Amino acid sequence: MYPDRNEIACDCMSVTVGDLEDAVAAGARTVEAVVEITKAGQGCGACGGCKELIKVILSKTQ
Repeated sequence: MYPDRNEIACDCMSVTVGDLEDAVAAGARTVEAVVEITKAGQGCGACGGCKELIKVILSKTQ
């Protein structure tokens, strides 16, 4: 099941799924671009789960 927009995608940087979706809607087309805009994955980076979610979100826009 796809997560809710209000769900936290990156605990370290307090980034929500909605924040990731908004970055993609604003034109981000790569994981790196979404990370640059939202800062997701730039905290501890240990889980890497947020970057996998970014890939899912990006795939929905293509």
